[in-house]
Amino acid sequence: MKLFRLMYETVRDSDLKVRRAELIRRHYTNSTSFDLGFMIGDITDKFNIMTDISLTVKRLYDDWRPMEHINAYEQIANKAIEITNLIDMIRLMERKNKVRV
Repeated sequence: MKLFRLMYETVRDSDLKVRRAELIRRHYTNSTSFDLGFMIGDITDKFNIMTDISLTVKRLYDDWRPMEHINAYEQIANKAIEITNLIDMIRLMERKNKVRV
């Protein structure tokens, strides 16, 4: 149940970011570049968070209790799900732009 809740929140969070980007991009003439840049920036941020958590787990592996390991791995998995959703949105934008041309 928790996984489904996290997946829903991830999709909702990504949808809100896309809506915000759509409001901002109205000021840009080349909206495709803006969309892709916005998404890639978000993906990079999420990947950096995953890297930070992984390095922390590696550094504190022997000191942490099993529950702390599970929480860290869960956070990494959540960020991976968010990145996957953003990549899917980029693919969808690419398909829409191919249809327009």
